[in-house]
Amino acid sequence: MAAEFSSYAGLFEQKISDPQNMEKIKPLIEIHIDDFLRNKLKEQMPMISMFIGDKTINSLKVVFMQEIENLFPQVMQQISRNLKNDLDLEQMVISKIAGVSSQKLESLLHHNLVKEFRIAAGLGAVIGLLIGLIQLAIFLLTN
Repeated sequence: MAAEFSSYAGLFEQKISDPQNMEKIKPLIEIHIDDFLRNKLKEQMPMISMFIGDKTINSLKVVFMQEIENLFPQVMQQISRNLKNDLDLEQMVISKIAGVSSQKLESLLHHNLVKEFRIAAGLGAVIGLLIGLIQLAIFLLTN
C-alpha cells in the first residue's frame, strides 16, 4: 500500500511540475507583470517610472517572463515536496477508511453495484435467449 502511495506522490509531483501548466498560466502572469510595470511601479517609485517607457516595459516583461519560466518547475517541485511532507496522504486515507463503518461501506457498495448487477442480469438473460434460439434452430435444422 505504501508503494502505491509513493507512486501516486511521484505522479502528483510530475503533474504539478508539468511545463504545460506554465503555458496555461503564462498569460495571467504576463498580464500581472504588465500591470505591475505600468501601474504599481509608478505608484511605488514615481521617479523610476519617469524613465521607463513602453519599449523598456516590454523588454522588462520579456526578461521577467524568461526568469519565471526558468523558475517555475523548481518552485512547483518544491511546492509538491512541501505538500507531500505536510500532508501524509497515506495516513489521511487510512484514517478516513477506518472511520467508515462496515455497514456504511456495505451500503455504499450495494448502492453503487445495483446498476451493474442489473446490467449483468439483463446481459445474462439476453445471452441465454440467444443460446436457446441457436439450440432451437439447430434442433429444427437437424430434424
